[in-house]
Amino acid sequence: MRIDWLEDILLVADTGSFSAAAERRGLTKSAFSRRLRHIESQIGAELFDRTSKPATINPQILSHRDGIVRALAVLNEVVHDLQHTETPASEVVRIGTTPSLSLTWVPELAARAHSVAPQVSTRIFARGRDDVIAMLLSRSVDLLVVPRLKGWSDALATDIVDVYDLGTERLIPYGHPGLVKMFSLNNTARLPVILYPPDTFFSAFLEHNVLPAARKIKPLNLVAETGSTIGLMGYVAEGLGFGWLPESLAGWCVKPDTLLDVSDWLPTDTMSVSVVRLKNLNHPTRDKIWAASTVLTGSES
Repeated sequence: MRIDWLEDILLVADTGSFSAAAERRGLTKSAFSRRLRHIESQIGAELFDRTSKPATINPQILSHRDGIVRALAVLNEVVHDLQHTETPASEVVRIGTTPSLSLTWVPELAARAHSVAPQVSTRIFARGRDDVIAMLLSRSVDLLVVPRLKGWSDALATDIVDVYDLGTERLIPYGHPGLVKMFSLNNTARLPVILYPPDTFFSAFLEHNVLPAARKIKPLNLVAETGSTIGLMGYVAEGLGFGWLPESLAGWCVKPDTLLDVSDWLPTDTMSVSVVRLKNLNHPTRDKIWAASTVLTGSES
């Protein structure tokens, strides 16, 4: 039984709904609901009554609330003691990030960590943004490297975390040269696009910051969705449609003969890339790595 599973169950019991518990976790309701279904499948029991509106925790599970609280207290104490037992030969710093940033931003951070603490190894967890935020809140990772927009309400906009901006990341529109040529000849057809699934950060970013302007240029035709930036790159390279890719990833592996930057006529926008940790978790080695990571730019949010 994982600590974060118990914490999720307890959150639903204490808040009374999936929506309120998801907000406390800094997750979308759909992402949190998927987490709960995964917990139920792993335990092999239905913990929640989804026939009621809103869904609630089953009464027999609620009767174990005090036991869950006691178990969490004991487990967290054990984890704290283990984390504060210095074992230089085998220390691990766990970094949560998104798949695209794990290829582009995180390697430099891992190199910084090794330069100031050679005895430390880094373990990278590349997941969806909501998932790695939840991992930080449950102390399953020590640091996050995630995209972020100032002013957006989530768990990173609270006073329980330290946040430093490492730099900026731009989502750039790309298209296959053949497709770009077709639409440069005043093609009146709807613009074929490859997008990210609605419950992802990139999708919310595009919908809020980019797509409204794109729709003013041409009506859009959604031809595919993928949660993978590498997958989206493949669809675009095959000429299936236009898609928006992180600039750092595109600059790293885009070939001009298969993908063209079309930001001269399709809109683009910029987000921050931030390193994040929970406050007040004093640990000499991890504090040293945090100090080294913020030297990358050192812009506190």
